[in-house]
Amino acid sequence: MFRIKPLPLLSGTALQRYFEPVKPTLKTKMDFWVSEGLAQKKSVPVASKNKNKKEDYLYDEVLPHVYLGTIVREENMRSIIDRHGFINKNHQLHVFSIVDSWELGQEKEVQPQVWKKFNVIPHLVPVTDFASDITPESILATVYQMRQILEVPGNSIYIHCKAGKARSAMIVATYIALFGKDHLDKLHDQINPDLPEIIQAAAYLKLNRSQVSLHQELFRDFGSKHRLHDINKMGKLQKAQAAIDLHHNLLGDIGKDNMASDDIISEFNKYMRQRNWPTDRTPVGTMSLATLQFKNELIQTPAFQQLLVMVGNSDLSANAREAIRKLLKNIYCYNSHETNDANWRIDLKNLHMNQDASPELKKVLGELISFTNKYVLAHPMPEFILENKKQQTSQLINQYYSVARKLQSSLIENPWPQTSRHLHNVSFKNDSKKNRIPTPAKNILNILESGLSPFNVDNTMALPLKRIAAIGLVECHSSRNHNNEQHIYAGFADLVDAEKSLAAIKMEIEQSNFPVHGRFENKFGISKDKILTTEGKTKTVPRNIARAYAICNQQGDPMEKLIRIMGIFKHNPRNQSLITRFFRHDITENFYRNAERHLVLKTGNDLQQAVDQVYVPRMVVAKKK
Repeated sequence: MFRIKPLPLLSGTALQRYFEPVKPTLKTKMDFWVSEGLAQKKSVPVASKNKNKKEDYLYDEVLPHVYLGTIVREENMRSIIDRHGFINKNHQLHVFSIVDSWELGQEKEVQPQVWKKFNVIPHLVPVTDFASDITPESILATVYQMRQILEVPGNSIYIHCKAGKARSAMIVATYIALFGKDHLDKLHDQINPDLPEIIQAAAYLKLNRSQVSLHQELFRDFGSKHRLHDINKMGKLQKAQAAIDLHHNLLGDIGKDNMASDDIISEFNKYMRQRNWPTDRTPVGTMSLATLQFKNELIQTPAFQQLLVMVGNSDLSANAREAIRKLLKNIYCYNSHETNDANWRIDLKNLHMNQDASPELKKVLGELISFTNKYVLAHPMPEFILENKKQQTSQLINQYYSVARKLQSSLIENPWPQTSRHLHNVSFKNDSKKNRIPTPAKNILNILESGLSPFNVDNTMALPLKRIAAIGLVECHSSRNHNNEQHIYAGFADLVDAEKSLAAIKMEIEQSNFPVHGRFENKFGISKDKILTTEGKTKTVPRNIARAYAICNQQGDPMEKLIRIMGIFKHNPRNQSLITRFFRHDITENFYRNAERHLVLKTGNDLQQAVDQVYVPRMVVAKKK
């Protein structure tokens, strides 16, 4: 499942291209269709290659076991596999795609999941056509990986971009400049040895594949007086040279040519860990999923690469593509002070269980879930971190249970103001003492008893306390309750941190995709409005959601704002009518029904003080005459 050999680690900057894939425009797609079609049409299949005639071919063997060619179509895939015996168990073919992920999702192109079926290992290195938007460390990591693969007898590499001319040629030229100098020496009569190594490598590729276009001739025209980075139209060779310079800086001049790939990669990874990934962030959730190692392992999986392909695929709905992009952004989480895997793992599972997801998407998401679970098992937290985490969690759970027991005894033992019409008799099981409490208080008591039950699956007591607080928020300003009762319910509402709860609700509204139609694609009873998110984007949401979002952005007391919002979600007559709820879409209805999940409980001394105020002083009140 996981690698035995070390994997070159990309920096956080380089990883961004994987987790924020490019959105293709119609013009970009049209350019791709035209140029890719011409490249395929003009090229001659290798099977009919005539050595006495100069022709353009779909691919060429530019180095032993290294094939540089065009993007692979379905009709050419089998010939590539069969021609070189890659189907044999003693041979392993690796395919490096130096393209934007959406290019692999076009019609007739072979996608990562298809390669996987034929026991071919796909690799994706995102680079935009006619651009040099790749970091030197990405080039270097790909080159190291190629060398590591070719060190195993029987392994072969097929590397391609769209036409096998520039992007993929840049990677192969870097490989030749670093590890293929013996091939350059064989052509010293055709290649000037005084030129920079990357220019020699580009010239070598031009001799072995006529389509290669890295503009290396420009350096010859300018002469050796000009430095490479001073010449225009040589962006790809300039990035390749920067990768070569980084390689020399990392390893020095002693023994770098004779070092094994694993040793080179180890030195490369030390540099990446020290300089390119924040070390001061506080991981939340599973420590192993917050690491640079996990993110690099993840992007190597065919399932992740297929997910990137599907993001740029028009076959998916706009909502599905947006949900996937949100998931990728949460996994990346590079600029955040905290790396919380708990949220994105829940999003991943919810997306997998979504009824609207296609079977292909469900399969890919299922493989990602399986990979993540296995990774967590294979990379447990260090013992001291795990112990501290368990201790903190245990203390918090114990406090929640203590709060629940205290509130339970408070409701039963302390007198309630006898002002409500609907009162219920309550008592402990083996206690003859009874108390009469109204329906909302009875609901609170039922929630507490259910949470304290040994059969409760959620044994943290967090969700029951949030539900209690939600009842308190709704009832503390309700005109149906006496002032004394409102005072008591306000104590239950005070269990939550109002500011953090408002922030959580606001973030959930921004990140959720609310449908603007009803359950049956109808518009009956559906009112919508637009909101402006913190990122400056306009988003259409149901009107009551927009009202709640507007309240979050208003000035005023946080608790008062939270009371108004929960009133909209839970108590508004028009929002909670049976007809409206019947025609409302399930996603919107579930948001209203489970709004208390977004509340944030107080902790530590703040929670204890809130409970102490509810416990005795607010419960002992006089009856109304």
